[in-house]
Amino acid sequence: MVVNPSIIFNYSPLLVTIFPFCFGTLYAYYRYETISISNSVLFLLGIIIIQLLKSLLNKPDYSHVSHQYLKNQFYTFMLIMFLLVLFRLVYQTNLTVLILVGLTLLFHSFYWTAPSKRFTPLLVGIGSGIFLTILTVYLHLYAFEDFSFSLSQSPLDTYITLSNVLSLVTVSIPLMASTTNLYFSKLLKAQAFDSLTFENNILISFALFIIGYAAIILGMINQSLPMQCILMSLTIYPIIKNMIVFSKDPHGKTSLIRINFLLFNTAYSLCLVIAIFLRS
Repeated sequence: MVVNPSIIFNYSPLLVTIFPFCFGTLYAYYRYETISISNSVLFLLGIIIIQLLKSLLNKPDYSHVSHQYLKNQFYTFMLIMFLLVLFRLVYQTNLTVLILVGLTLLFHSFYWTAPSKRFTPLLVGIGSGIFLTILTVYLHLYAFEDFSFSLSQSPLDTYITLSNVLSLVTVSIPLMASTTNLYFSKLLKAQAFDSLTFENNILISFALFIIGYAAIILGMINQSLPMQCILMSLTIYPIIKNMIVFSKDPHGKTSLIRINFLLFNTAYSLCLVIAIFLRS
């Protein structure tokens, strides 16, 4: 039996949330040497639930009324579960988590509700790549917070500074760029008939990866990222090669953009794993 590898890529919405979660967890351990297991489990459960809800909403089945009724019941149950998980996370932390979750969901919702799809890939990229990564790191850092103290008196205050926030944004930009590119490929495929527009957008797609690599270099310079991230240079050739092949056949080679996404983010996370291993 031959399994079509493209089946794996049908779970792109889940991948664009799992990668920021994994990277954020690794980064929290690498940079701050802390991990909150309870917050991680709750957050991961919330991610899975919200992806199930999105899949249910995006693929309704009206062929059988009874089946639709069961789906509605399941949707209600999962929605309640998500709210309970979110409430527990906020209870264990603070309202900042609620705000970050709200911003992430808001930016993701623009992909389906915005009248113009031109900038929606960027909004999804910001939601997943930046807000979700920062949220993950924040949840791990909040393990230091003692609810009997004010924020200014807690150890958490030593971590939540402007320089650290800027560092988090810097290390999140590569995730944002790759996620934006993943969703941008859908627009490229739809615009393939217009050669001028397609060529301009292909350049934008290349530029997104350049931005991602530039952010990694900046992160190494300001020591937000380990020097092991220089290994990301090994991904440049295969990614560019896949982009060139895709530009010649956007309808038949869409999976190459998804392969680029997996390659880029897996390598980015592995760089942190290597840095953590060498440090220990």
